Amino acid sequence: MNAPFARSPSRFDEFFAMGFARLVPVIPHDAPISVKSSLFSRVGTSQDGRGKTPGVRGNDGLWYSFDWTKHEADARDLTRWQAMSAGVGVKMGAGLYFIDADTMDKLLAANIHMTVVKHFGVLCCRVGNFPKAGYLIRLSAPLNYMRIDFGPANAAGTFERVEILGEGKQAVFAGTHPKTKLPYTWVTPLVPFDQVPVFSPAQVIAFLDELRTILPAATKVITEGGGADVPQASLKGDLDTVRKAVKATPNTSKTFGTREAYRDFGYAIKAALPEQEPEAFELFQEWCDRWQDGTNDPAIVAADWRRMRGPYRRGASWLFELAEQENPEAFKNVDRFFDVIPDEAEPLFDTAPATPEAKTDTYPILRIGDIVNRPPPIYLIKRHFPEISVGFLYAAPGAGKTFLALDAALHIAYALPAWHGDAIKAEAGTAVVYIAAEGSFGFRNRILAWLQKRNQTVHSDRFVMIERTIDFMEAGDIDRLLRTVSSVIGARPVLIVVDTVSQAIPGADENLQKEMTLFVKACNRVKETFRCAVLGIHHAGKNGDMRGSTVLRGAGDFVFRLDRKEGASVGRLWCEKQKDGPDGWSEPYRFDHVSLDAGESSWVPERCEQSIGPDKALTPVLAIEVLGAMASAWSAGEPWGRTYRSRELMASRRMVEDFDFSMEKAEQMIGFWIASGDIVEATHSAKTKRKGFQVVRRLDVAPVEAGTSLFD
Repeated sequence: MNAPFARSPSRFDEFFAMGFARLVPVIPHDAPISVKSSLFSRVGTSQDGRGKTPGVRGNDGLWYSFDWTKHEADARDLTRWQAMSAGVGVKMGAGLYFIDADTMDKLLAANIHMTVVKHFGVLCCRVGNFPKAGYLIRLSAPLNYMRIDFGPANAAGTFERVEILGEGKQAVFAGTHPKTKLPYTWVTPLVPFDQVPVFSPAQVIAFLDELRTILPAATKVITEGGGADVPQASLKGDLDTVRKAVKATPNTSKTFGTREAYRDFGYAIKAALPEQEPEAFELFQEWCDRWQDGTNDPAIVAADWRRMRGPYRRGASWLFELAEQENPEAFKNVDRFFDVIPDEAEPLFDTAPATPEAKTDTYPILRIGDIVNRPPPIYLIKRHFPEISVGFLYAAPGAGKTFLALDAALHIAYALPAWHGDAIKAEAGTAVVYIAAEGSFGFRNRILAWLQKRNQTVHSDRFVMIERTIDFMEAGDIDRLLRTVSSVIGARPVLIVVDTVSQAIPGADENLQKEMTLFVKACNRVKETFRCAVLGIHHAGKNGDMRGSTVLRGAGDFVFRLDRKEGASVGRLWCEKQKDGPDGWSEPYRFDHVSLDAGESSWVPERCEQSIGPDKALTPVLAIEVLGAMASAWSAGEPWGRTYRSRELMASRRMVEDFDFSMEKAEQMIGFWIASGDIVEATHSAKTKRKGFQVVRRLDVAPVEAGTSLFD
């Protein structure tokens, strides 16, 4: 085991080198806050978040909060945040947890410390305002946020507490404490991430249970998302009634005097409308906008909402009771029993334009500081699929688009960290849904080949296939899809693949803008319901472009094209559109043949190197494939030549597109084969006078020693 740091680390890159990659910048304790930030109104109050709250410094030198929960730091962030002199925070979760003992009573703090040692041994311990202390652990399985409150309430009505901070929380690892004005210190030195001891959730619960017996006036364990024993269906409510209750509930510090009370209200809205999350979030936003004692930052509200996860303890009935208690003139609980509550889902397509309901007197606005300090887009697969999006992958028949889409889906379902070098970001317990309406039986061999190629022996429950045609033009089919995913799969999907688009619009004319707009609308409904990525697999037209109406390309958040000639072992994936990121780039993929039992086989895609150059040998096997393709073209009467009016028949271009040569190396290799007598330039037909390269000596006739590079 490596020795711990001799001193407390203080820089972002030092923590990153220790394995703490989920870093966030923390606003310094004395930083100037922008008047446009909701943090400004809290400066100098008991809710002043400086020194503990994540944030970034804008170009104006002022600090702003930002939505840090889904932002994953990279090397540029570390340099930028260090230059800001930000404190160092680390996001909890992904196995890492923080025991925060929040008491100024030295005797009680000592008792908590001894109980920590009893249950976990000596842990890395961080102190900012002694005797308060924090202890670092890892857990073998996820655990929801937990805490116990104890002792008498202070003047603000809050208690001392011990918290277990996990996913959605962060802890300050380095910086200056806002009260002591002294640096945070690791009194028991911090060790690298992989040396932090691992315990079970049961051990943490046993620890909290013992604390309840030794701390004065300790509460029961309070859990966010702790409604495991509550039937979640019993918490649901009708959208119109929930909306009426939320609008009737005033947002004041008298009723919602703590951050916990504010979050409880959000939890209840989310539990009441689990199948209508966009509408639920809108209700929560509107309610937050009505806070009578300050201003809520929309970015913080959105971040808090995303961190609210079930199972839930309270829902619609609690909202109804609270609304009647706080505003009986506007809401009477008994009235809801006389309303007609619809059983069916809201129609997908309105028969007549609905009159928009007035939500607020003004529209929310964003200033430059708010916009530029937003985090970059979040990707399910970096550079490829934005986390919440609708997009398309298209190719000619037989090019391998389904193999490529299935490969990406299985990488996500098996919780692999990256897809051919691009990071995957999918929370634990999520799923992938593959709608295979075209040739679903062939997936047996494709998945078996993938499992063999990727050395996977376990059958993941996170991949689910629906081998039925789902008509995206019919509201009833979409309702059934949403019900299936919500109630049968039992996990939130992060990716839904529609293979193919043409099968999902039976009877529709894909060239008509009106009809393809309906298909896009259905995809967007699926996307918004589950906050996921929807990938449509589509065909290329005769001209090589995406088939059908331009609505698909215009509406897609991303569009990819796979080019691979029939019989070629290598194809190229082109990023034609990426709405919020760079596009115009491409990557080569080869399709590896995998043999299965009983003579069966299939193909599995693998990303190739960018080009064949001096640092990558051209193997005899690849050379044989290239010369074989060249000989086949000659036999078919379409010889590859040095130059052609048709670029499709240029030898160098064929080698670049079909076998992933760089143009320089393609020309170099052609010259090598001519000089070696392997190919000659000849006239294929006296009638057409068409010239091209004829293979006169194949490498497989004269074997080349294994490991030899043809570029040596």
